[in-house]
Amino acid sequence: MADHIQIGDVAPRVNRAGDGTETDFTFPFPIFTDADLEVYVDGVKQVLSTGYTVSGAGQSAGGSVSFATAPGDGADILLLRTLTIARTTDFQASGEFRAKVINDELDFQTAALQQINDELGRTVRLQPTDAAAALELPDAATRASCALTFDVDGNADVTPLADIGDLAVISSATPAQASASGSAGTSTELSAADHRHPLPALADLGIASQAEAVAGTDNTKAMTPFRTAEAIAAQFDGTDEIAREMAASALAYAMAANDASSVTGSVGTFWLADDFESGSLTTSTNARYDASGDYYHNEAGISETDAIPVMTGLTAPSGMVTSSNNNPTAWQTFDSSNSSYHWDATGGSWNSGYLAYEFTSAKTIGGYGLKPRQVDSNDLPGAPTSWTFCGWNGSGWDVLDSRSGVSFSSNTQFKTYSIASPASYTRYAIRVTGSQSFPGYGIGNLEMYEVLTPDAMTLSPSAATLSSADPLDVIGYFVIEPVDSMTFGTDIVGKISIDGGTTKVTGTWTKIGDIGSGGEELWRLEADVSAGSGSSLTYEITTFNAKQIRLHDCVGLIASY
Repeated sequence: MADHIQIGDVAPRVNRAGDGTETDFTFPFPIFTDADLEVYVDGVKQVLSTGYTVSGAGQSAGGSVSFATAPGDGADILLLRTLTIARTTDFQASGEFRAKVINDELDFQTAALQQINDELGRTVRLQPTDAAAALELPDAATRASCALTFDVDGNADVTPLADIGDLAVISSATPAQASASGSAGTSTELSAADHRHPLPALADLGIASQAEAVAGTDNTKAMTPFRTAEAIAAQFDGTDEIAREMAASALAYAMAANDASSVTGSVGTFWLADDFESGSLTTSTNARYDASGDYYHNEAGISETDAIPVMTGLTAPSGMVTSSNNNPTAWQTFDSSNSSYHWDATGGSWNSGYLAYEFTSAKTIGGYGLKPRQVDSNDLPGAPTSWTFCGWNGSGWDVLDSRSGVSFSSNTQFKTYSIASPASYTRYAIRVTGSQSFPGYGIGNLEMYEVLTPDAMTLSPSAATLSSADPLDVIGYFVIEPVDSMTFGTDIVGKISIDGGTTKVTGTWTKIGDIGSGGEELWRLEADVSAGSGSSLTYEITTFNAKQIRLHDCVGLIASY
């Protein structure tokens, strides 16, 4: 028979439940002394000898706890072995070496390791298959008043609470038995064609003061749209894009709900709600979907075709080629059909290295491309490494784009660049200020790409089936960011259909308010559909007159009867 404790494979903690009458509770792990056992009732640590007694210390099978007063019915009782980790024996040189002493010491170490393993199992840890990550927290002063976050690589980080705020998140979902009042309930994902949001009864909520709205100290009161907008601007200016998008969606929903109540006298189901987290619209003619911003837009792109014709001379077939060194063959840089054609300039001062092309009429160039010359061993040494791309304003050169530290890997490598703020000029030039290792500069080909005129964009979802047919009026709410100055109703037209798109009624636009300070606006589109019939609801938004917009969100459509 063993003369020491046997430490089995058992966790050093156990939870029990009180029933209001039972006073004795067992634990299946061994302890060395009564003080090794900590006892908690509903999270409150109990006092040994006063609140409870322990039996079974030194027994391999564990023991039991006897409470002076029976814990209440349903009470959570935690029995936890907690050892003071310290060495309790010391073996002397040439001294007696007794098996029981070393066994007791090993038993204690094993129990201590079980305790550490249990504590580690209750910590935040990486998965075994995860790559190494930086999980060390910053110092106390840095992490004070911050939330624990993780960056894109999974490393631990902290974010100030003021940058996170207290967001109300509205999900794109349909709760079961959705109604016009009460809480939003639980949700599941839906297709964009049939999103619905039940609305809370705002009259049942208190209204926050302006100070409470900005401070964000009360999460039980409702806020008016303008108070919400100011609060959002105060809390989310300069924070991450995801937080701003969540705040904007919540704000738009609250503003639309408040407006709908005042317009119709009651708030019903929101149909076709879609925050465009995917390119979900059925019709998106002449529109591009931006996955990073979750919006549709018709912003002017850049042509992939060179705006400069294939030149056969300095002025043929059109326009004019000039250069700083009056090179009579500089036009060859604009003839991409011959790889040996190029422009060379001697290095030196700023003005010694420019090549220009003048169009017959002003053009807005949004990008350009170039490659080194292709003649001899000086191709790469003479390849440009730094330059400015400029437009002539009539009295001087406006710098449109600057580059430095450019490296070409071969004389056939063609590099393209975009211009952040294009403007209209007749004459454009590239001014080279440095080459890879040669005192001169050489460009084998130079192209320029014109900014395209925005197309008329049409957007429409698949129809949703209304619960009741033949509404008299439909109100839609949309989050729109006008890129250009535009007139709603002329430059952007919205239509509503209750027969699946066969008959479309042009609606009237009304601006409800701004969504933060990023340029997004909430607009109401209202259409009288009483002359038609049906229950297949959809909308259509079309832009005109080369005006650019971003459609960020369909908050939803409400049908009135």
